[in-house]
Amino acid sequence: MMSGNAIRNLQLEAAARAARVGVTPLVIWPEDNVADVIRHIPNIGDYIPKGWRLDSTMFVDKTGLGATYEPAMTFERLCEEIKAGKGYAIVEEGQFQVYIGEFTPPRAVPASHIAYNVHVPTKKRVSKPSGKPAVKRPKRKATLDSPADEYGLERAAATRRR
Repeated sequence: MMSGNAIRNLQLEAAARAARVGVTPLVIWPEDNVADVIRHIPNIGDYIPKGWRLDSTMFVDKTGLGATYEPAMTFERLCEEIKAGKGYAIVEEGQFQVYIGEFTPPRAVPASHIAYNVHVPTKKRVSKPSGKPAVKRPKRKATLDSPADEYGLERAAATRRR
């Protein structure tokens, strides 16, 4: 069994990773084979991308060994509950079950970007040649004192230490 703190830490790590990379829930389309597509939903933790709205959550067995009489939905039952045009992502993960969130996608994002979980850049970066060679900074190694560095949370970790 996983402790509540371990589950919460997994959720925070998934949210930080999703926010950093720009992961969005996977949208199911009418022509998709739900049983194949739903196996690839992203884990976004408690991160909700801009414009997306969390409508509901479903408690689902992730081992594939669950029975229909158990509180967690089986994979077959989940496939029946999936609606075309909605986005789905893991919002909380335990050792044997997950909570899958059902999201309403934003209207402003083109369907092609939602369908493939592609991050939609908001600004174009324009680089100007400066005549100087680019200086590469060495990457910092994560230490036991700063495990959050791996997830891009250096500032949050430094704030907590003060």
